[in-house]
Amino acid sequence: WFQYFIFLFLSLMCKEYVSLIVIMLGIFIFIGKKNIKLSFITIFLGILWFLMTYKFIPIYLIGKENKMIEYYAPLGSSIGEVFKNIALHPIKTILEFITFQKLVTLLLLFLPVGFLSLLNFPTLFISLPAFIGIFLTSLFFYTNHHNGTIIPFIFISSIGGGQYLINKFKFKFRNITYAVGIFIF
Repeated sequence: WFQYFIFLFLSLMCKEYVSLIVIMLGIFIFIGKKNIKLSFITIFLGILWFLMTYKFIPIYLIGKENKMIEYYAPLGSSIGEVFKNIALHPIKTILEFITFQKLVTLLLLFLPVGFLSLLNFPTLFISLPAFIGIFLTSLFFYTNHHNGTIIPFIFISSIGGGQYLINKFKFKFRNITYAVGIFIF
């Protein structure tokens, strides 16, 4: 677990919102791996890092919350307001931010793996905060570097999605493994 925590710490140092992905990783470990101690440590580190990068450090250095909160101005002027508005008005929030460009970006993100990621939602679920966070800003377009926190989960979950297809159809189609491989290629 030493290596796990080293790479967890290194990933937290990349972007502020990676802390939300770490929280989701802790939830994934709790549900899927049933390792309660590791999951709570991971969730605690994610929450602690989130508070440090969005509240404490920016307030100490510049006297206000993290500058990234400005990207969510239509949802509120503080992190609390943004979370509250998303939770209380999820449909309105989604409808307000859906644009053709964002739908094309979603298509282009999943297209390289043939949408197999959608067949392995538990792994893809870990990146949900990044999906939501980036989708609710003007930063969500295919060539943006912010997608770097989402793309690994798309590819990892596509492996699980391919395995799901193989397991589901291995008795119906003799060469399903080859078919999935060729499909991905």
